[in-house]
Amino acid sequence: MNRGWIGGSVCLLLALLSLESRAANHLDVTFNGTLLLESCELEQEGGHQEVILPTKTLHFFDRNKRTETAPFFFGLKGCTPTMLGKTVKLTFSSTQTQLVNGVAMLATSGNTGLVIGLEDGAGQAIVLGREMSAGTLTQIGTGGVNRYQFGAYALAPGAVKADRYSATVTVEVDYQ
Repeated sequence: MNRGWIGGSVCLLLALLSLESRAANHLDVTFNGTLLLESCELEQEGGHQEVILPTKTLHFFDRNKRTETAPFFFGLKGCTPTMLGKTVKLTFSSTQTQLVNGVAMLATSGNTGLVIGLEDGAGQAIVLGREMSAGTLTQIGTGGVNRYQFGAYALAPGAVKADRYSATVTVEVDYQ
C-alpha cells in the first residue's frame, strides 16, 4: 500500500520537475497597446452647457401651453481629417423623464409642474433615448468648429406654480 503511494508520489514529482524545467526554457511575451477612435472634441468646455429658458409669469401659462423655443448649439471642434464627411449621430437621454401624451419629456426639479421639450434645428421634436442625425462634419483641424442647432422649451401639461426649475440631459455622440 505504501509502495503505491510512494510510486504515485515519485511520478507526480517527476511531472512537476518536467513542467518546471520546461518553464525555464520558454518566454511569455505580453503585448499592450491602445486603439483610439478618431473623433472630435466638444466645443463646450468641461462637457457642460447651460441653456437659459425665457422667464414667464404664471398668467402666461393660463393662455399658452409652452414657451417659445430657446436655441442652443452643440459644437464639435478639432476633428481629425479622417472624420471629414462623417455623419454626427446624437442621442439625448435623461434618467428624469415624464410622459406627456405618450411622449417622454424632461422632468424638472422644483415644484412648477413644467416639463422641458427638445427640438432639432428644423423644429422637430427630439425623442429621448433615440439616436438622431445632427448633420455632417465639414470642419476639421484646430480652428474648425462644427455647430448643430437645437432648441428647448418649457411646457405646462397641467397646473403650474411659481418656482425655479431645471432639468439635465446627457448627449451621447457617435460618428458614421
